[in-house]
Amino acid sequence: MNLENRITELETQNAALHQKVVEGERKAAKLEAENKQLKGENAQERAGRRLAEIASAAGVLPSAVPDAVARALEAGSWKEMKGKLVRIGADGHPEIGPGGSDITPDRAMKSLKSSAPHLFADADADGTSSAASAARPSSSSASSIPEKYRGNKNPWRSGNMTQQAEVYRTSPALAQRLADEAGVPMIPGNRPPPHGHMGLRR
Repeated sequence: MNLENRITELETQNAALHQKVVEGERKAAKLEAENKQLKGENAQERAGRRLAEIASAAGVLPSAVPDAVARALEAGSWKEMKGKLVRIGADGHPEIGPGGSDITPDRAMKSLKSSAPHLFADADADGTSSAASAARPSSSSASSIPEKYRGNKNPWRSGNMTQQAEVYRTSPALAQRLADEAGVPMIPGNRPPPHGHMGLRR
């Protein structure tokens, strides 16, 4: 074999080796990407389990826990950082919520209770939380109160005991509604005297 043929043979072998190296690098890159994806999926699975635990503890209905977890996972990826689970932004850093704190599962569930109260056990039939309903005055109750007793003219708001007694004498039911609207007992201390005894105790 002359020198020229030997050189050609070596170049062919070198090209083949180079192709094998390229293929090896491509396979390594693919395996690395799959490994990262698997790690990411495992991290999300762990986050999902942790979110489910916190959702249950936060009062989410058992049947609504999967929905609550799905909403939290759709809002962003989660990652363990410095011993706690936090939501990660597109820049790879923890997302910061109101007040400058990291968004944790607990904060996410509190936010969810505001945006989707129907998922929680203490929600009323209309989907609002019981606490919100309790704080909201009843429109039907307010509309049943005569105009002259509405707002600050309510004797249970103004503390006018004489008017309280007069209202109770004519309509105990209205007296109860006015006291409920003012958020106080019907009569602080003594109850209004019965009909025919309007003198108030001192």
